[in-house]
Amino acid sequence: MLKLYPIVEEVEISHYIEEYMDIHKRLIKNGFSINDVVVNSLIYMYEKYGSIDKARELFNKMHDANMISWTAVIIGYAQDGFSKKALENFRQM
Repeated sequence: MLKLYPIVEEVEISHYIEEYMDIHKRLIKNGFSINDVVVNSLIYMYEKYGSIDKARELFNKMHDANMISWTAVIIGYAQDGFSKKALENFRQM
């Protein structure tokens, strides 16, 4: 029996990333890109849907990362299997 779940899941994730990237662009356009709550939410969203590089890019652009920002990045690395990166970031925090 052939299972299509992983394929369907991959399509759904791809679709969500495109939608969230569109939302992200609109937030920037409307001046919300400097709001920590918005940026932390975007970091979490990118990590949840497998775009850890995009999440890290946002984190790096923050002027003053707070505890929530650091935690979001560390959890993202840990959940994606990058335990060394998670520990490195924990030490930098």
